[in-house]
Amino acid sequence: MSDREQYYVWALGPDIGISSKTIVQVLTGAHVLGLLHPSPPLDPSDFGRCERMLDLFPWLRLNLFHVADVYPEWRPMIGAWDELRALYAEELAENTGSAPRLYARMRALRDVPLTPEERTTVGNTTDEERVAP
Repeated sequence: MSDREQYYVWALGPDIGISSKTIVQVLTGAHVLGLLHPSPPLDPSDFGRCERMLDLFPWLRLNLFHVADVYPEWRPMIGAWDELRALYAEELAENTGSAPRLYARMRALRDVPLTPEERTTVGNTTDEERVAP
């Protein structure tokens, strides 16, 4: 199966999101169905979908910086990707189903401040903080 065919098989699966579709489309040129508004990962679940896709297609990880060339709003996230990846792994290993430190860092990179409620909910998971397995 060609790389392009593998991308299409992945894109038809259940573990996809806007941000992972954005990465695939930018780095491969493969048209991914349902990609209307390219977006960086907005929460730990989005980030997890990107990471799992990059694990499937590790050669894309080497060129991740090109996504920021096409979509400048990705630049802070791409620049901190290794840090985010480490936070994701740490919080996933804690097996709590939540990743508040990753979520807070992602929001800071997007320059979106945490609400007072979010600052006090470490351990109490909001939907955005949940980590999809």
